[in-house]
Amino acid sequence: MKIHIQLIGIFIIAAIGIYCIHGAPNPKPLDLENQIWQLEESYWELWIKGDIETYLSLLHEDFIGWPSSNEKPSDKNASREFVLNYLDQTKPFAFEIKPAAIKIINSAAIVHYILIWKDKEGNQIGESYRITHTWLEQEGKWKVIGGMSSKMEL
Repeated sequence: MKIHIQLIGIFIIAAIGIYCIHGAPNPKPLDLENQIWQLEESYWELWIKGDIETYLSLLHEDFIGWPSSNEKPSDKNASREFVLNYLDQTKPFAFEIKPAAIKIINSAAIVHYILIWKDKEGNQIGESYRITHTWLEQEGKWKVIGGMSSKMEL
């Protein structure tokens, strides 16, 4: 009995040691992935609504992106005009995001997905796009610091 109690004690001490060295199991990555995907949803919802100021608040001050229709990358200021021009031409009502991949490392997240614009009836309008966004966390807030899109070949 005494040996049994000693073995249990050793096991408990070893478990506490491992816990202290490696930390508690962290469910955070999945929660964080969901948070980033929700931010992507918000990004496009704001775009469609034409809420440009709130949309721009999701972009980092040093943002640089390369939309498929641009000849060269653009900064945050140029993004305002790009969105307004796109909305005038396309007038999407809804969208669908088809996640392809996400990778989070420390305070950076990279997402890849397919974006499909839809009309009021839920039918696809225009082309579908491959989208890549890089999110950066600063002071507890996630902001898009980089992005690129390309039209999908069907």
